[in-house]
Amino acid sequence: MKKTLIVAALAALSIGAASADTNYITGSTAFRKAANSQIAAWVESQGTTNGGCGLVWSDTAGASPVGATDIAWSWTNGSGTNYIVAHWSGSEGGIQNTAAPRGTKTYGYLNVATPGLLSNPVAFATGLGAGTTNSTNMLQTNGNIVFSDTTQSSSIFKNTYAGTTYTSLTGCGTSTVSPQVGVVTFAWIVNSSANANILNMTVENARNLLNLGTMPVALLTGSNSDTNSFVWLVGRDIDSGTRITTLGETGYGTSKAVKQYYVGSYNGGTTNAVYLTPQTTINGVTEVKGNGGYASGSGSSPSGLVYQVKNYGILASGTSLTVDTNSTANATTGPNYLLGYAGTGDAGKSNAAPLRLLQYAGTTYSDAAVINGQYGFWGYEDLYYNASTTVANTVTVGNGIAAAILGTPTGTSSTGLYNAGVQLSTMNVSRGSDFAVIVQNY
Repeated sequence: MKKTLIVAALAALSIGAASADTNYITGSTAFRKAANSQIAAWVESQGTTNGGCGLVWSDTAGASPVGATDIAWSWTNGSGTNYIVAHWSGSEGGIQNTAAPRGTKTYGYLNVATPGLLSNPVAFATGLGAGTTNSTNMLQTNGNIVFSDTTQSSSIFKNTYAGTTYTSLTGCGTSTVSPQVGVVTFAWIVNSSANANILNMTVENARNLLNLGTMPVALLTGSNSDTNSFVWLVGRDIDSGTRITTLGETGYGTSKAVKQYYVGSYNGGTTNAVYLTPQTTINGVTEVKGNGGYASGSGSSPSGLVYQVKNYGILASGTSLTVDTNSTANATTGPNYLLGYAGTGDAGKSNAAPLRLLQYAGTTYSDAAVINGQYGFWGYEDLYYNASTTVANTVTVGNGIAAAILGTPTGTSSTGLYNAGVQLSTMNVSRGSDFAVIVQNY
């Protein structure tokens, strides 16, 4: 009995003495609003917010940190202050950053050790003034928890790729085989002032546009009067899960190169020029000309795809539009528009000027159409951790966040997921794997 009591006492001491840690979370920009809100809910459940648990930094101004790209929380326990630092990079980039060997394929995360950087913890709903990320307050490191719009099996960052061996990630929550925590939803979008008859995106037209980068409006409207009017594709870069889902769901091929455009410049600023995205390298992976894209789907940042469609989606008409870097005059005579794909967390779930959501394969987006299988442009949101690089509380944090999302999510939207998707438990249909045929659950 004495031995048992001693063992129990030592166990209690070890729990109380568990080290305070920082967990770095990365991944999906399409799901970031849902993730931010539910991470906040979990952190705030660890104690009284004003007593040391809550939001301590955000790169968004005012009382709306839900769309932040860089954000941090803290909570206290018997061993000290713990932190969660999130940098939303895109699902593919997040898997690469989390599964790569330590010190390689790193991202800049907020450095919580920077003197004077963090505020006192506040409730997520209170918000904070915008913080600025720069070299003095960023730490180059790897994530240990990642949100992804697709499974690691659909990613190029598994096994050994381009000379780097990637760790097989472990699912958070109740199952290590199926790490699903939600359903993330997407839409094709144009500016609301574009041709009013651009209403639907078929799978065939999507493949055509992804392959060529531009397409006559007539293929979208069915009108002969639109044969001299064109749409120009804006899309995401190879770090993006939104891109992987788009290429997979349409059957185009997730590893096949696309042709996508920038408007004016990367950050827009003019509507009289479009050019194929230039060749670039992201974390050691080369994107050939045209295969690049925007770093996020944001509607509030110039580096976001939705921002571009909102602000520059109506291009110059006819020969007033120049094409590519040699400034060749556009050969056609009609109107030109941007057309892109984005998560509903950024694009919304219904038409709201200056955006119009297209039907997909003839079905208008609604949560009910996703839940019941009519609208197919969606995927499962997966939550993983790297079991080989965990700190003391990584599994607790990952499982706690998973439970918050799978339970009754908090938030301002009808689903509590800030338009990013729908709750997994509400689904009447399912997919056996990424991009698989939708089947009923009943």
